[in-house]
Amino acid sequence: MRSTLFLTVFLSGAAVLVLDILGTRFLSPYFGANLYVWSALISVTLLALALGCWLGGRLPDARGSPLLLDQIVVAAALLVAVGH
Repeated sequence: MRSTLFLTVFLSGAAVLVLDILGTRFLSPYFGANLYVWSALISVTLLALALGCWLGGRLPDARGSPLLLDQIVVAAALLVAVGH
């Protein structure tokens, strides 16, 4: 159970960082790929990761359901897929 949790957090964090790099590709034609764009994207990404890890840990613990974490991850993946 614990190793599955660590794997879920690791893979979801890696996916978010991949989306961060893709974000620079989407923004570079409009704003360039300078230090300010990279800094802004990395800041937003790290803030989103911190908030997501905090909420993703608090909600399943509060409800006592490990299945809720899986549902949150799937919902986030669907939102990303629909957004692109």
